[in-house]
Amino acid sequence: MHNQPNSIKSSFYVRLLVLVLCVTSCTKVSSSSPTGTESESAVPVKVIQNLIPTVSLGSDKTIQLPTNSTVLTAAALDGDGTIVNYSWSQVSGPNSATLISANTNTKTFSNLIQGNYTFRVTVTDNAGATALDDVTVIVQPAVNVGSLNPDAGHISLWHRWGSAYPNNYKYDAAVFLPADYGLDVNKKYPVIISLHGLGGRTLDLNHTAVGGNREGFVKQVWETPLASTFQAIVIAPSVNPPGSDSSSLWWQPGSLRSLLLDTLITYEVNPKKVVVTGLSAGGYGTNVLIRDSMDLIAGAMPIAFTANDLPTACAMTNFPVWALGNEPDGTFAAGTWRTAQTNVTNCSGYTGKFKLEISPTGGHGGWDVIYARPDIQTWLSNQSKP
Repeated sequence: MHNQPNSIKSSFYVRLLVLVLCVTSCTKVSSSSPTGTESESAVPVKVIQNLIPTVSLGSDKTIQLPTNSTVLTAAALDGDGTIVNYSWSQVSGPNSATLISANTNTKTFSNLIQGNYTFRVTVTDNAGATALDDVTVIVQPAVNVGSLNPDAGHISLWHRWGSAYPNNYKYDAAVFLPADYGLDVNKKYPVIISLHGLGGRTLDLNHTAVGGNREGFVKQVWETPLASTFQAIVIAPSVNPPGSDSSSLWWQPGSLRSLLLDTLITYEVNPKKVVVTGLSAGGYGTNVLIRDSMDLIAGAMPIAFTANDLPTACAMTNFPVWALGNEPDGTFAAGTWRTAQTNVTNCSGYTGKFKLEISPTGGHGGWDVIYARPDIQTWLSNQSKP
């Protein structure tokens, strides 16, 4: 047996240290031996931070009166612990909603009225960390249920003829009402005034029923598949008085204006969404409504007519016009709209609402194809006054 040096005898004291990864800080510790020798070294200390919880109330919600309450659910998660508290509150709204139910991840808000509300939930985890989320609840007005108009989805006769009238005579008209007309007493519809050309007619000879040659935009909703979905009223007056089969009568500005005014008080109309369109001589009627009744209409679409009988160019800098036609036309010089467009676009304050579409072929016609285009139908339905 060999003698061991004193330096490594069993009396020598060794302290075992278990090292861990130093994350955010280290601390110093000291060790000593029985001989009294003391040393100091840095020992890594792992600091574990609390993860912040997450919470979501989901997408904004919409309800409609008479429903006046809603249930909100908070989807909360804490990656290293638990959610210990849900605190609900109202951030904004037209009145103070009533909060119902315990302090859980669901909450019922009641006594809501028409308007927009913002509600908030704040969650707290077991280490005291918090997170929050807001959600908007939109409360829409109640639908006042009415009764379906018997003429909804069809063409009917609007009899308003009168020769002794301050603004010339009143035009009788064929009228299309949307398929849901009358169901919602609060609903207001766009209106499209559809003007036929010389010799056109939307009624029978004696104005006892709708009929004639179905000319103009109204033809698109006259017993067609579009009639079941189209969401605008279409008014198609007949220029001839009862019993007349004349092919030489032109639209009268005063009578057209009276038609607009009567339309506004007779039907469920959005007064900001009234437009006029006409073909051939109906384009003349369209032009004079731009000139004389721009205060009542939101846009105009003359087809296959000249750029005559208009207001001054700079009066149309912010007025939607979409003029269409063919060149050569053979009857009316639709190409004259190019000059009108140039004059309008050169005006100070022009807003880019003047559109022109001239085809190099086609002659005097093409309006049925034009009116059948979805982009044309959308434009006529969507124009709106500021």
